[in-house]
Amino acid sequence: MSPERPILLRTNVSPLRLMVLSCLLVACAASPPTSAPPRGIAKMESGQFCDATEAAPCVSLACDEGWCAFFLCEDVAPRVEPALMPVARPPLRRGWGVRLGIRNGAQPVITFPWHPHVQVRPVYQLPAGRYVRHHIFPQAPDLALYFQRAGIKIHDFTLVIPEHVHRYIHGGGPRGGRWNDAWAQFIKAHPQPPRPDVIYRHAGDLIFRFELTGKVMPYYKR
Repeated sequence: MSPERPILLRTNVSPLRLMVLSCLLVACAASPPTSAPPRGIAKMESGQFCDATEAAPCVSLACDEGWCAFFLCEDVAPRVEPALMPVARPPLRRGWGVRLGIRNGAQPVITFPWHPHVQVRPVYQLPAGRYVRHHIFPQAPDLALYFQRAGIKIHDFTLVIPEHVHRYIHGGGPRGGRWNDAWAQFIKAHPQPPRPDVIYRHAGDLIFRFELTGKVMPYYKR
């Protein structure tokens, strides 16, 4: 195991802030250790800490052997010369923190693991979703005839999308659902088919409006 440098930090903090700070430190502990301290902690000035009051007792944060603990300041020696030591496994052994200057027999206010190497495996894995080929230009006979008059081959342009998305865009409305209805409104506004590039541009607008993404390919292509 790689050596770990012990940490000793003294501050004045209320019990509520102590609990919040502990939660934040536990969250940080879930991330792998880095060679440098996190930004904002290495440059923290003592003036950023709260002043001592009767409601905010002085506590010291001590981290060593893969664990951290808050102790009352009176349980910690004023000066400490930390040494290097291999990381130990929990729970805290008897005499933990002695090399940090913590009084023998002192009880911590709260403890939590530091840099635990725990791999959480997923309980279950979702099955792969089903995909279908969606005709960008609808196949409904009245709509398909319009595109045929415009010189567009509807089976040459399909979009591979999730099946549940395909059901959604073809649901909620008359036959063909929302997608066909959007094209019906375009055809109503342009009884005579415009140039193909105008129709293609509107197809792109509909793809953007319905938030569709996928590979465009001919319907009969394997």
